[in-house]
Amino acid sequence: MSAGQIEVGDVVTTRVSAGVWQVVHVAHGQVWLQHVDDERRLTVPIGTVKLRHKATLSARHVEPAGDDESPSLFTLDGDS
Repeated sequence: MSAGQIEVGDVVTTRVSAGVWQVVHVAHGQVWLQHVDDERRLTVPIGTVKLRHKATLSARHVEPAGDDESPSLFTLDGDS
């Protein structure tokens, strides 16, 4: 699947991990996903993703993280 077909907010499945995931970012052939039922996050190659539902217009508008009140979705150091 090409990057042009997958957008932020789309609901997908992936061969890498079971479950249903929502796309939070797409770049450089990678897709950043968050599980729809819990807080698990995953980054996978775009070729492993299968579209289930296209995003609604409101789901595509994602506020960028980075201000003091909302930490980044993908922090590695565990600090808040």
